[in-house]
Amino acid sequence: MKSLLLFICLSVFSFGQDLNQLDSVQASQIANDFNNLNQKDYKFYKAIKSKQRPILGFIFVDPTLSEADVKDDLRDIRNCDKCFFVEFWFKDNIYRYQSTTLLSLEQIYPIWKKYFDPSAEVTKIEQSSENRKSTTPNTKFVLYDRLDGWQIENLKM
Repeated sequence: MKSLLLFICLSVFSFGQDLNQLDSVQASQIANDFNNLNQKDYKFYKAIKSKQRPILGFIFVDPTLSEADVKDDLRDIRNCDKCFFVEFWFKDNIYRYQSTTLLSLEQIYPIWKKYFDPSAEVTKIEQSSENRKSTTPNTKFVLYDRLDGWQIENLKM
């Protein structure tokens, strides 16, 4: 019974968490949770702050890659096939989840289900773009099927 109660509390916390009002520690925790949920054995590589835009990014890579391969793969972070990037926009020490791109629906689906739409079903997502909008109140998160993979994006920026 205690296990069930703990599971319910944690599920409500993660789904109910406002991804538009985070501090840097919460942003880091969410990025790590996305990594744990994506069904690949990626490792944390580094966090970077953009010099051009107010973006904090967390990079996770395939642990079998050499340092040279990682640098080569990261030249175009949006098309990295053995890594993924979790972006947060920030202003005045308030962080907002911005986006994540992964290669397949199977990888991104557990993230989508836990944080954006707990009633999501893979078959419905594949069938219609109407099933790719967050059910979280007062948010505009969308799941896109792109040529280079699947992306969750915050449109409320």
